[in-house]
Amino acid sequence: VEAALRQTHETLARLLHHEHAPLALAQRCSGVDAQAPLFTSLLNYRYAPKGQAEEGDAPGQEEAFDILSMHERTDYPLSVDVDDFGDHFSLTVQVHEQLDAARIGQFMHQAIAGLVEALQQQRPLGAIPVLSPSERHQVLHDWNGPQKAYPRDSSIAALFEARVAMHPDHPALIAEDTAL
Repeated sequence: VEAALRQTHETLARLLHHEHAPLALAQRCSGVDAQAPLFTSLLNYRYAPKGQAEEGDAPGQEEAFDILSMHERTDYPLSVDVDDFGDHFSLTVQVHEQLDAARIGQFMHQAIAGLVEALQQQRPLGAIPVLSPSERHQVLHDWNGPQKAYPRDSSIAALFEARVAMHPDHPALIAEDTAL
């Protein structure tokens, strides 16, 4: 885990000299179709030096004006802000309606807690649990349990072939308006 974090840090440090590159240049260099969005998610890491207010205000700024209300918004379907205050940090997750911000926040919390634990116990990166125990149970047992018995001595391919032989005119796959 420590080696992976160091490598990530070094890679991001090498990319810093590109941070002010025009978006049009990034789009051209990416190979992504011009009609497709270049980014669909945003991870924003913000470091606030010790002594800076947790809301991100500069010292003494509160004397210049009063904040009546503040709300961040984004056009990205998923945006995660990490605010690093030196001795602690906060996560802010913003999502469009089809996503669940609380659930994504729980995933982030689980991953970060796993990173910390893996660093303390010097475990490999692949051993970090990214699902909470309840999410893991849901994926493995609630969503993955067989709904009915099937022959355990046949492969899925053999079962598929037998089904095709019984119903050769039935579609095998339907995607929007196309059936195979």
